[in-house]
Amino acid sequence: MARYYLYQISTRRTAFAKKAVWWVKDKLDLEAMQKACALLTGRHDFARFCDKRVGDQSTIVVVERAELGHEGDLILFRIGASHFLWKMVRRITGALVEVGRGKLSINEFQSWFDDAGMKRAAAAFDLAAHTAPPSGLFLERVLYQGDERPGALAAAFPVQRL
Repeated sequence: MARYYLYQISTRRTAFAKKAVWWVKDKLDLEAMQKACALLTGRHDFARFCDKRVGDQSTIVVVERAELGHEGDLILFRIGASHFLWKMVRRITGALVEVGRGKLSINEFQSWFDDAGMKRAAAAFDLAAHTAPPSGLFLERVLYQGDERPGALAAAFPVQRL
């Protein structure tokens, strides 16, 4: 079984899609965000990317797919994994935006996946303070054995120009 989430970031202000996007006013470096996103695929410890809850399962998550692209005025981030931790997708999205803003390097982003790096990163950057808002987050698909993986990256709620 796998779950896929889609997060929509708008690069322009929108009144009609306000609840379906996170509007980021700053210019973002899409290429840097894509490089950081590519690091997510595989088996990693996402302890730094979640709120630890009593009784939660392991913080080790197998990410089978992570991609970042754009469609019109939207930056789209899709992630598919074995399971997700509380606030994991929103914290990853927030960190990717900080990479795009140039406030977080790709190496710093990557360092959160190893034990030594987690301790250094924790001192240098407060990830929780950069959690993306819930607007823009969609559960795209839940897959069971034999189900087809999502196709091309596309907006769940397109932002139309008037």
